[in-house]
Amino acid sequence: MKIKLNILFIFLMVASSGLLSQSENKESDSLNLMKLINKCDANSRDEILFRSLITKAIVDAKKINSTYGLGRLNLSMGMFHYSNGNYDSSNYYNFKAKEILSRTSYHKIKGACLLGIASNYVALHNYKEGTKIMLEYIDYVKKNNIVVMEVYGYEKLSKLNSLNNNEEEAIKNLNQALILANKNKFENRVAAILDLKSMSFLALAKRIENRDKKQSFLDSSFVNSQKSLLISETRKDSIELPVVLNNSALIYEVKGEYELMYKNAMRALLIEKGRRNLDGYALSYTSLAKADAFLNRYDEAKLFLDSSFFYAKKYDDIEDLNLFYDAGIIVSKQINDYKTAYDFLLLKNTLNDSLLNVDSKNKINELEIKFDTNNKEKTILLQNEKLKQRSNLIIFISLIAFLIGIISYLLFSRFKNKKNKQLIEQENEASLKIIQSEQTERMRIARELHDGIGQKLTVLKMYASVNEIENKKQIDLLDSTISEVRGISHNLMPEIINLGLVPAVKDLCSKINEVGTIQCVFNYEETQPLKFATNIELSIYRIVQEVFNNMIKHANAKQILVSFVVTGNNLRINIADDGVGFDTQKIYTSSGIGWSNIITRAKIINANLDVNSNSKGTNIVLNINI
Repeated sequence: MKIKLNILFIFLMVASSGLLSQSENKESDSLNLMKLINKCDANSRDEILFRSLITKAIVDAKKINSTYGLGRLNLSMGMFHYSNGNYDSSNYYNFKAKEILSRTSYHKIKGACLLGIASNYVALHNYKEGTKIMLEYIDYVKKNNIVVMEVYGYEKLSKLNSLNNNEEEAIKNLNQALILANKNKFENRVAAILDLKSMSFLALAKRIENRDKKQSFLDSSFVNSQKSLLISETRKDSIELPVVLNNSALIYEVKGEYELMYKNAMRALLIEKGRRNLDGYALSYTSLAKADAFLNRYDEAKLFLDSSFFYAKKYDDIEDLNLFYDAGIIVSKQINDYKTAYDFLLLKNTLNDSLLNVDSKNKINELEIKFDTNNKEKTILLQNEKLKQRSNLIIFISLIAFLIGIISYLLFSRFKNKKNKQLIEQENEASLKIIQSEQTERMRIARELHDGIGQKLTVLKMYASVNEIENKKQIDLLDSTISEVRGISHNLMPEIINLGLVPAVKDLCSKINEVGTIQCVFNYEETQPLKFATNIELSIYRIVQEVFNNMIKHANAKQILVSFVVTGNNLRINIADDGVGFDTQKIYTSSGIGWSNIITRAKIINANLDVNSNSKGTNIVLNINI
């Protein structure tokens, strides 16, 4: 039942294709900017390369004063954050793109902004706000006569209605989309819409109790699925076809036609493997596992179930994991392994945070009873009513004992967590005192060097200058010594930190660039004043300084990229290089004090530190509450 967002990129390409005639200053510059923007989108999975490209693109867009370019680049940033699961950050850039383009006539791009915002709300499970934005999106594209985007808007609106269990309204949305798609000969969308209708009818068939209506909905689901399948096969659509095949397998499951369920799921898997679409494997493996279980092919079912879990977990897809747990329950029940079925059900409930759901409680009780009574079934059939009552009493006592055990475990965990928290607080307090003492000592030594030794050296230079010719060597030595003392004093307590964190980090980058062996690029679009307490700014400065030192000494990098991004009450500092990388596990076992200082300082200021490194480079992220 998944709806892919790849069509958003298609809208952007269509919107971009007619912009050369609207270039703002220099046609060649606008053309180069468009190529660079498309290159950013094409490399959005490579974070270091993407950030490098988009930084250059923003500079180029500002250079030629391109409103379209800046709006489009913010939208690209929104899509990048969406694909990485950072939905709040994605919305920040989508809203920013919408604001930049608000007084322009780039209707398709503005529509794409609204679509991106709605998609983020869906990902955040805020369906109410998602529906509101989607209705605004449909109204906007209809007003500007962008029919293909209107069709997709109704598809997305149907998805939102399905998530709210309003399948009847979802089908109405899809009928509107189908009328527009047929009228405008959007054959690629017709297949997708029919497939979505089949899934809405299937959901109604599963939900309703009346047998005649249930069969009617199931028939409608099957008819729409077959139409979608015919169109996809005729078009040889390798993207839509596996989705339709997997969904038709779900219909055959409800119909009880397990061989056809297996056949369609296997076809879908082979197509996905042919195009190496790994995130589509999980659904096919899940259907294959269930089909084999229904057909009493238990060994094959277990193998497919393992593969389903591997790919669902790999892409951390909640919908795929839910379907995997459902398949696990079915496979386990088919082989009378009610304990494993019970475990799968608990995992599913934990995933969906629905332990208090009445329906889930009933299923748990049913499986517990089956588990406890499975081996005694023949004996129970021969016993009288008194023995049945006794068995029920035993089950009740077992449940009470189980609940007591759970409560005891939770209380113990709470106590243990409290003790751990106290130990962490004590450790942080001790670390803070160490850092504060170190900082105080640094300030004292810096003052003594500057006010004491530094001034005395200056006086000595004045005496030596009386006879400059005779004392030239002494003067040169004094100049060198004074510079060295000043350098040590600056390193111990950098004066530039008094100007703020951003100027201090810019100064570090400038010093690296002066050497000329490594290029350091700093990017920060100031949306609000960035000010911390002096001790926090100094700790952040020391962390950045130590990271730079490590990259310069060990990475063999040609470029270091530094970016500050403020989202709400969060500052995200991203430092990346294109060097040789290193084994991040050595951070915690290294005998050096560099990484130890970085980790300690991050803990002191309650910052989250994330380090990723491979042969293509290193990426370090620091998240700090403002």
